[in-house]
Amino acid sequence: VADSFVRHSHVPVLLLHPSGSSAAPQPIAPHPLRKICITLDGSPLAEQILTPALALGAGNAAEYTLLHVVDALVLVSTSFTPDLLQHQAKIIAGLQQEAQQYLETLAGPLRAEGHHITTRVLVDPEPAQAILRAARDDGSDIIALATHGRGGVQRLLVGSVADKVLRSADRPVLVYRPQVAPQPEVEAKIAHDVGV
Repeated sequence: VADSFVRHSHVPVLLLHPSGSSAAPQPIAPHPLRKICITLDGSPLAEQILTPALALGAGNAAEYTLLHVVDALVLVSTSFTPDLLQHQAKIIAGLQQEAQQYLETLAGPLRAEGHHITTRVLVDPEPAQAILRAARDDGSDIIALATHGRGGVQRLLVGSVADKVLRSADRPVLVYRPQVAPQPEVEAKIAHDVGV
């Protein structure tokens, strides 16, 4: 039910995995959010998670980490030679540099607004696992990410980093299905819906 709801919802959804083996849901004691890990893939659609994630931590002096994972499996070949490995290393290094510049471009205006922003670029062949490890290592209270809302055969064939994170996360996940054409009134509604 939660999976289907996330793929069709037009508002951000905060998902919490049940804790323990009790059949009855236990109340969750509210606590201020200290750290929020915001995952971005470099696309304008993924950037739409910024508004609800920043709103969620507003008023708590929360720290935000903008995270981008570079997929280490850039080249596929049946025969790996030293030259090929060196070429692949150069490609990955270039992607890392581009990703860092991208995150800093986003972080600059947010810092100017008074948000405490750090940026982090990781290289990993399994982006979902890298996101989960980063959130755990940083002590993030919440992971925030966007999903493309794929379903059925398309989801099976393409796979989904968001889906893997949602299913394996040991902490709450704020997920948002981006709108195709973001409008200022849409972002204002999101901020209003999450209580800002």
